[in-house]
Amino acid sequence: MNRSMKKLIIHIGYPKTASTTIQLNVFKSLYKNGEVEYLNHIGAHSEDLGSYIVKDIFEYSTGFTTVLPVKELELLKNIELPISILSNESLSHVSANCPNPSYRRGVYDNLERLHNAFKPYYDKIELVMVIRDQSTMIHSYYTQEFFNIVREDSRYSDMKLWIQDNFGAAIDQEELMFNYFKMYQSAVSYFGEDNTHVLLYEDLIHNKEKFMTQWASILGKDSTVIKDLFDKKAQNVTVRKSNSRSTDKPSIGSKLSLLSRQLKVPKGARKFVKTLVPKKLTSLKMGKEVEMQNLSKDDIELINKQFGASNLQLSKQAELNIEQLKSFGYPIGS
Repeated sequence: MNRSMKKLIIHIGYPKTASTTIQLNVFKSLYKNGEVEYLNHIGAHSEDLGSYIVKDIFEYSTGFTTVLPVKELELLKNIELPISILSNESLSHVSANCPNPSYRRGVYDNLERLHNAFKPYYDKIELVMVIRDQSTMIHSYYTQEFFNIVREDSRYSDMKLWIQDNFGAAIDQEELMFNYFKMYQSAVSYFGEDNTHVLLYEDLIHNKEKFMTQWASILGKDSTVIKDLFDKKAQNVTVRKSNSRSTDKPSIGSKLSLLSRQLKVPKGARKFVKTLVPKKLTSLKMGKEVEMQNLSKDDIELINKQFGASNLQLSKQAELNIEQLKSFGYPIGS
């Protein structure tokens, strides 16, 4: 690559597709080695992220502000490294239109805002989406977000009800969360087919060499280097038991948030108190895990019906092996 040419890689997740592992092991290591610029969407100084703050850009990209963050964007002109990385799985499923984890919709318009923000500052932008069969994805996501979901709506302690309300027949395909084909279409429309990459999480489990080779090609690195980094240490997995998954223990912050809602503490007061309590304290885990049973046959049938047609379209347009998708459990329509 010409040294004067700058490329941005946007990794949008999805959830439960080893995002944390690649962030902490690969992206962080490449940044520490001075090989890439790792854009800091958190906004606070962190050893895990770079010095170029893009918190306002992230807020703009997810629709929480409509003001184009020109100040942050202009600073990107000072980046000298040829590759920058922005990685956050929230980009795939969180926006101002659906901030509540108990009620989710597709957030395909995030990609338009990402394109509008970054296009003037990079010669090339590539978008990476790592997908997982929807049944496993939905179950893992619910397990991970359980305490956030029931904090917003206690009825959703019944997983079946949450699945019906978020993935039932009443939800239009255009709004359906985890509609990978819709996200792919949106990505291609803004970044182009050659710059849109669809990786399968299942390849990481069953064909690791392929998964690492794909990431190596995107990052412009040797696959053995990426594999060594990926295997380094940090992982974030949902606890598995014989016939179920268990949630993480709820954080102190989650407990306090639920209590403040129950006591009807004004929103402004909650925000003020939050600024006073150290993040290290609120992130501590407490309480008991909740064991989640597997999806029922009816749940799986519903998910298969909702995603079969769109997955078939994705396999054709993104040139994914349809038999492989079937073997990995992806719903595929006829």
